[in-house]
Amino acid sequence: MDYSDLSTLGIAFGLGLLVGLQRQRTDNKMAGVRTFTLISILGVMSAFLARDMENPYIVPVMGISLTGLLIIANLIKLKKFEEADIGQTTEVAALLMFAIGAYLVLGNQVIAIIVGGVMAILLYAKEHLHDFIENLMEKDLSAIMTFAGISLIVLPILPNKTYGPFDVINPHNIWLMVVLIVGISVAGYFIYKFLGKKAGIISNGVLGGMISSTATTVSYAKKTTQAKNVDIMAAFIITTASAIALVRIMVEIGVVIPDKLNELILPLIFELFCMALLCGVLFYVINRDKTTDTMRAG
Repeated sequence: MDYSDLSTLGIAFGLGLLVGLQRQRTDNKMAGVRTFTLISILGVMSAFLARDMENPYIVPVMGISLTGLLIIANLIKLKKFEEADIGQTTEVAALLMFAIGAYLVLGNQVIAIIVGGVMAILLYAKEHLHDFIENLMEKDLSAIMTFAGISLIVLPILPNKTYGPFDVINPHNIWLMVVLIVGISVAGYFIYKFLGKKAGIISNGVLGGMISSTATTVSYAKKTTQAKNVDIMAAFIITTASAIALVRIMVEIGVVIPDKLNELILPLIFELFCMALLCGVLFYVINRDKTTDTMRAG
């Protein structure tokens, strides 16, 4: 017995349950937990048949048959319900679930599992995503489009080879660094936008380091001149942002020039340790002052 086939069936069963559970909770009339589980297993069994019978047409025929069933189900739904939901999310999810089941057998299982998990998260986060998109401002869209342009259009077309007198200029690696820096900054910005006023002083420091430690330093340095009793808090946030910037540097080195990471990691870790220690001391002082003020007020 090939136990790898059993594990593949188990993975398909789990992914089908995961996606089907989310669809069932939305009171979807097209497909629920049982249907999605069966579709996932159908994809696996179709791929098993194609592999064992050496017939590459089995999977596409099954996929077309599934598409036909979904079309018939939609036609029945349109005739039965006066205000039928015309969205195609469930239908596309069902076809993707079939493809994931087949790819578990014929392709890379890790990729199939990642796609299945991401699909379940996207389906679950529908309302949050819609609210997030509706709250986007023009500058937010501009940031997203800029990042998409530099990462998906410019980066792939740059040559990945060295130029110059010492063969040190690599356009692809240079631009990859740009993509990493901008990507981390954009991610930090949107996390900060999502958290808003709920972000505490630790989050402010961490997100400030992700977005721009320089901008964070300038911003909180100005606040010390505009308000009283914020100097220690500003110092904590600036130090935290600087520590996170070191982590960013480690990630960027690891991606762009991984062969140099072993040479640079120890001094960077030592510096990060010193910064973290300083952050701990500042955080202790802030909490101590708050406790003292509370006792005095009481």
